[in-house]
Amino acid sequence: MTQSSASIVSLLGGFLVTFLGTRLVTARIRADQGRLRDLAVGTLHVHHVVWGVGLVLTCGLLEFALRPEWPWRAIPAIGFGAGAALILDEFALILYLRDVYWSREGRHSVEAVIVMAVVLAMLGQLLDPGTLPDMAPALVASLIVVWVLAMAICLAKGKPFTALVGVVFPYVLLPGAVRLARPDSFWARRFYRHQSAKSRRAQARFKADRRVERWRQRLFEWALEPQIGQLGRS
Repeated sequence: MTQSSASIVSLLGGFLVTFLGTRLVTARIRADQGRLRDLAVGTLHVHHVVWGVGLVLTCGLLEFALRPEWPWRAIPAIGFGAGAALILDEFALILYLRDVYWSREGRHSVEAVIVMAVVLAMLGQLLDPGTLPDMAPALVASLIVVWVLAMAICLAKGKPFTALVGVVFPYVLLPGAVRLARPDSFWARRFYRHQSAKSRRAQARFKADRRVERWRQRLFEWALEPQIGQLGRS
């Protein structure tokens, strides 16, 4: 593993651990469990995106100014990942300019975190020569282009979980990229005309009562509204 790929892995680790920890802490605060409370200055609620901005700026500045060698480089990488997680965990607040953290719109924060995790995981693999196939450079470059393009199409079609699985199992990306987009995705809004044949087929395929859609909804509900009562009893 090269130093660059190791830095990305450190950044990804800090990112994922911070996101999961933040979701658990904020859920416990909302359920009024434990001693932690929202940070407020007077009547002003200081959201954790503020701390994320500070962490990203500080760690980015340290990396540019000091250029530390490995393993010291892991420290600003982990801090940068943690800061990015705090920012993207409240991405929906930035997008809507109001507190939608626990609402349906708040799922955009989870989607943004998945996209960031996908990008970091892809970078970690591309920067590590040991993960690339032993083929002619031109063929490897072509495979990487197809991989990245299929990943981008899956994300544009509203399939972040497919993209996340595709980091490890790239072959799942091609069906995801070729098949219909989700009706509420960027791809559908851009390329499917209202009440067109594709639009109707997409709405029929992604109906809320389908088993896959129910499981997908449960994943979002778990991230947006964790079962704190069960956690507290365990």
